[in-house]
Amino acid sequence: MARCFASIMSVPCLLWTAWSPAYAELTRDVPVSADVVAGCRIATTGSGALGNADFGTHPGTATTTLDATVIGASGSGLRIECTPGVTLSIAADAGAHAVSGQRYLAGPASSTPVAYDLYANGGTTPWTSNALSLGFTAANTILTVPIVARLTLPGNARAGAYTDTVHVTLTW
Repeated sequence: MARCFASIMSVPCLLWTAWSPAYAELTRDVPVSADVVAGCRIATTGSGALGNADFGTHPGTATTTLDATVIGASGSGLRIECTPGVTLSIAADAGAHAVSGQRYLAGPASSTPVAYDLYANGGTTPWTSNALSLGFTAANTILTVPIVARLTLPGNARAGAYTDTVHVTLTW
């Protein structure tokens, strides 16, 4: 607030008072907001894969039953992180070489495919195309889903690499 004292210079003082800025305090509200939507993040390997199951190297005459854990980016199983309150559904198809719903590893030309099964979340029943349901809470926003592939070598497998690709679908 401007002040002038009465003196000989009253006119300039009045002009200065008229032109001096008024000091006032202005307050306004500034809205701040964010929308948080349900979402999930899946840990993947450097190549973008969810993981892989490797049964290793074995002689063609072996008849051993083998288990291979799906190793994802987290080290064991698929690592999934979701917003609290999300219910996630995870499903796997029958694979690229399936016959009547049975998964097979396809080998070199003229070889017989080798049947295998997947087991998810510690299950004892093969994981077919049925979806698994996972719930995420505020205290549990990260889950690792253990998946195991199991096969029994037939004892007459032709030498070569046997492979399959299973597509996994996550829905929330």
